[in-house]
Amino acid sequence: MMTAVRTPLAALVMASAASASMAVPDLRTLFRSDLAGAEERIGRRGDKLSDETSLAAVVAGLARRPLLGGSPLIVGEKKKQAYAPAEARAAAFREAAEGSDERLAASLALSLVLEPPTGDRETYAAAVAHLSKYGESFDTALAGVLAAPEDLVLLSTRKYGAADAMVRRAKPRQAAALMALASADDPYLRSRGVASLGMLLNRDGRLAAPASLLFEPAEFELSAVIRSRIIDQVLEAARDKQYRVRAAAALALGVAADRDLIQPLDRLLHDESYIAAPAGQGLRRVAFPVAAAAAEGMARLGRTVCAPGGELTTAEAKRVVRGCRDITKDAAKMRPNPATSFHSGDW
Repeated sequence: MMTAVRTPLAALVMASAASASMAVPDLRTLFRSDLAGAEERIGRRGDKLSDETSLAAVVAGLARRPLLGGSPLIVGEKKKQAYAPAEARAAAFREAAEGSDERLAASLALSLVLEPPTGDRETYAAAVAHLSKYGESFDTALAGVLAAPEDLVLLSTRKYGAADAMVRRAKPRQAAALMALASADDPYLRSRGVASLGMLLNRDGRLAAPASLLFEPAEFELSAVIRSRIIDQVLEAARDKQYRVRAAAALALGVAADRDLIQPLDRLLHDESYIAAPAGQGLRRVAFPVAAAAAEGMARLGRTVCAPGGELTTAEAKRVVRGCRDITKDAAKMRPNPATSFHSGDW
């Protein structure tokens, strides 16, 4: 049995972040021996994997199937591939992060970025910090997950986790890839692409980040042409039929903090999509996720407005949602792991 190390995860986060400034090889160097002939080891036939997806598959453990104290990191075969239970992977990661098997630690960290224990933000943050020291190659692995073909089940079914991580790590050099993600067929992935583009629009560190963001976005300087293209795509997303994408557009416009964009923000402030759920004691919680994100954007521009909703009596709730669109069932269809979410809103 593997003994769980009791080192606080917060200390692992600090240690991993501190080591980021040291000379550490990228993931391609770390897994060089596994990358050679990776597709043969994976047992995959068909179209050749992209370099990005090959790296993601190798780091994820598909090429060498690492063990956690005698138990496999990956269980099942082909269409039934899955990771071992998240709690076991988290305990193994704590031990591996302080040991000498860095390939195992990196594989466990990626597994936890893609699928952490439900709601365990501390474990998720430690895994992200551990891989962040590998810089661009971590971004490459995330892009590889997003590009994974459907038959590579372990990766293709965990694209949401990769997309959430991409929002936090958005950089100008990724603009083309993020614009492509913002055009994805899947509305969840599309919303994360739009949100990522929003992070690139941040250029005023004096303004507080939108209240729902769970991280502090970096400041970037973009060329006028690239900024204009990104804003055009965000404005298109503001008219998307899926509420998640419109909410992401509202967040992106708020991060941009451009007074010329107040009009589209105002339209989103009046978005009528709502989510309703029991709140106990005869109350109902009603949330307007798009309007709430737009209200945050308005606040960043110095205009205090309130989105409708809150914990309401049945009569109040009926009055607030009259004539509006109930998206409660739609919201439940794609419920992400709250540990990987980059925001605290209802989308």
